[in-house]
Amino acid sequence: MRVTLDTNVLVCAFSNREARHPAAAALLRRAAEGDCVQPMQTFGEFFHVVTRKHRSTIEDATAAIERFRAVMASTVAEEEDFDEAMRIVARYRAQFWDALIWATARRAGSRAILTEDLPGFPDLNGLAFVNPFDPSNERLLRMILPAVEH
Repeated sequence: MRVTLDTNVLVCAFSNREARHPAAAALLRRAAEGDCVQPMQTFGEFFHVVTRKHRSTIEDATAAIERFRAVMASTVAEEEDFDEAMRIVARYRAQFWDALIWATARRAGSRAILTEDLPGFPDLNGLAFVNPFDPSNERLLRMILPAVEH
């Protein structure tokens, strides 16, 4: 199943100061081995968060994004994604940038977004929102993103 990692998962995987770092790093490895597509917006948000809030260097943030892009497919928002995001904002009062990630990921064939920022409903037009850090979602997570065995 094709999945998308929300920016918060990428940040947690990058920063060992985050309590969820080990779990997020494991998710990143599983996503890299599976079918993961990342909207370029998630990389832009990642860069902003780690260089501003986490005070990482631009070089470290850039290197992390290069590593992410080497193991995951990426996609950019298209005009129809912006239109769909605006409809989602109007209908559900979602944040625009979250709605744009949703629209871009959905168009790219993603079936689930792994995120802590759940919109208040389990899915939106066939794209599920799953909190990968909630232990009650472990069974669902194993179905969405099988564990990597080496």
